[in-house]
Amino acid sequence: MNLPLTLFAALLLAPLAALHAAETPVKNSDTPVTAGERGQFVRAEDAGLTRAGAPFRAVGFNQPDLFSSVLLHEAEGRAKSFEAIDDASRSRVRFLRFWASGFWPRDMKLYFTEKPAYWARMDEVFRHAREKDVMLLPSLFWMSYLWSDLCDEPRGKIADPNSKTYQAMRTYATELVSRYKDDPNVLMWELGNEYFLSADLDASRNPKAHGAGAKALGTRPARTREDSLTTDQLVAFYANMTAHLHAIDPNHLVTSGDSGPRPTSRSLRENFPKQVWKEDSLADHMASLRQGQARPLDVICIHYYGNRDGSFPPDEKPSRVGGLSNKGLELLTEYARAVTSAGMPLFVGELGQHDPRFIEDSEARFACAAIDLLEKEGADLIALWAWHFSPHPRETVTGSTYPALLKRVSEFNRLHAYGDPAQPLRDGNLLR
Repeated sequence: MNLPLTLFAALLLAPLAALHAAETPVKNSDTPVTAGERGQFVRAEDAGLTRAGAPFRAVGFNQPDLFSSVLLHEAEGRAKSFEAIDDASRSRVRFLRFWASGFWPRDMKLYFTEKPAYWARMDEVFRHAREKDVMLLPSLFWMSYLWSDLCDEPRGKIADPNSKTYQAMRTYATELVSRYKDDPNVLMWELGNEYFLSADLDASRNPKAHGAGAKALGTRPARTREDSLTTDQLVAFYANMTAHLHAIDPNHLVTSGDSGPRPTSRSLRENFPKQVWKEDSLADHMASLRQGQARPLDVICIHYYGNRDGSFPPDEKPSRVGGLSNKGLELLTEYARAVTSAGMPLFVGELGQHDPRFIEDSEARFACAAIDLLEKEGADLIALWAWHFSPHPRETVTGSTYPALLKRVSEFNRLHAYGDPAQPLRDGNLLR
C-alpha cells in the first residue's frame, strides 16, 4: 500500500490548472434531496442550533477510523465500520465524528491512483449511516501534516492560499463537500483536529514529530521551524477555508475541530518563536479561545478530558488556567459560558475521562457528570471519546459496555435530538 513521497508529490504537484479542473463538483447520486429534507439541515440560530425548526442538541461519539477502515481494509474494514454504525443506531448515539481521509500520506494511495474507487468507499460509509439514521461529522483535514507532507512542503504552507499544500487541500475539500452538500445526514463539516495545540510552538524543537522521517508512512524527513503554525496563521486558515466551504455548500455549518487554546496561550503567542510557558489568566484564556475561532466559523469547538475532582496523577505536572485545574468541571463550566457569551453554539468535539479512564470506572462518573453540566449550560453538541476504537482500549465504548454512560447518552438524545421527547420507541430507535 505504500507509495514513495516523490510519487505522491508528482501526482499532487501537477500544473495548477489541473488541480482546479479536479474541483468540478461531483453530485453524489445516492443523496437526492427533497423539499422535506431541506428542513433537516442543522442551522445556527444565535447561540444555539436548530433542525426542522426546533432546537437541536445531541450527544455522539468519536469513531475516528470509520472511513479509513473501509478505505484501507475493504471487506474487513467495512464489517468493522458498519457494525460501529449499526451499534450506534441501536444505542441511540446520534452522530459519529471521524477523519474523512487517510491518516498518513501512504493511506491516500487510492485517492491518487483510482479516485472513483476512493469516493465509492466514502459513499458506502455515508449511505450506511443514512440508512441507520446515524448522522456523520466528517473532519476534512484531521492530521495537520497530511497534505503538507504529500506536497513536500512545510506545514506552515497550509495558511498560504498560493501554496501547493493549500491548493491541494482546497481541491480535496471541494470534492468531498460538493459530493455530500445536499445530504442532511451530514451534521456539519469540521476543518481539522486540535490545530491550536500546535499554535505558536517551534516545531523544530521536535524534528521527528508526527512520524517525520518514516519512509513507510510517506512523511517528510524532519520538522523545522517552517512547520510551525502561529495564531495568526491558524486564524487566517480557518477563515479562508470556512469561506470556501460556505461558498460551495450553503446547507451545512462549519466548525474548527479544535481543542481550544493551550493553558499558556498568551505567553506563547506574544513571544514566538521563543517558548514562554506562563499560565493564562482565565480572562486571557477565554479571549484566546474566542480569537482563535471567530466567524466565519459557525460553531466553536473544544476538547476536554478530566475527572470529577480535577486531580492529577503523581507523575503528571498539574496544568491550570486562572488557578482552575484543566481536568475539572469548573473549567469546563467556564468554557461553556465563554462560548455562550460569544453568541455561538458550542461543540465539545472530544469529551473523555482521564484518571480514571472508562475501563477503570464502569460508571463513567466524570463523563456523566460532564454531560449533566453541559446540558445545564446549554452546550449544543458533545462527542465522547471513543466508539468501537480498538487502538484506545481503555477508553473505547460499545453498545454492550458502560451501561450507565449509554443510558445517559440515550436520555439526552431522547430529549434533545430526536424531535418530540414523548415519542415512543420502536426497535431501539425513536420514531419521527
